[in-house]
Amino acid sequence: MVINWPYYYPPSQADFEQHMWGIQAYRFLNYDDEGYDPYGVPAYNAPTYSTPANNTPAYNQSVGNGNAIYWLNEANVSYLTGSYEQAAESYAKAVNLDPSLSKGWLNLGNSLYYLGRYQASLNAYNALLKLEPQNADALAGKSLTLLALNKTG
Repeated sequence: MVINWPYYYPPSQADFEQHMWGIQAYRFLNYDDEGYDPYGVPAYNAPTYSTPANNTPAYNQSVGNGNAIYWLNEANVSYLTGSYEQAAESYAKAVNLDPSLSKGWLNLGNSLYYLGRYQASLNAYNALLKLEPQNADALAGKSLTLLALNKTG
């Protein structure tokens, strides 16, 4: 008998989402921008974030609230604390300012999914897939969203 979950029964959708959120939060908090932990060990599928180094022109621009990096960072904080409504608003501002932000589109889709706005979530995943057709995270998010739409539609 093979058990793929820490419980003896199949996980509910909520259990699965909480588990995935925990993994994402752990990676966000414990890995650097290049995907390495403090000991230099690479993470599998570690997230990449667009936080610029201090004293660079990009950093100086990111401290103002008029650019995409600022809104992406604000959204990341809201997302990791579970404030998906606020995160979705900030991700939307970020991708409106810079439509090439892959992480902005992905986490906008994730935030909207957690809020139950499945059609808007699907639109965000599709926008990311136009930029990166082979993005595994976007394909997985789109798959879950389509399943949710079929259950509610």
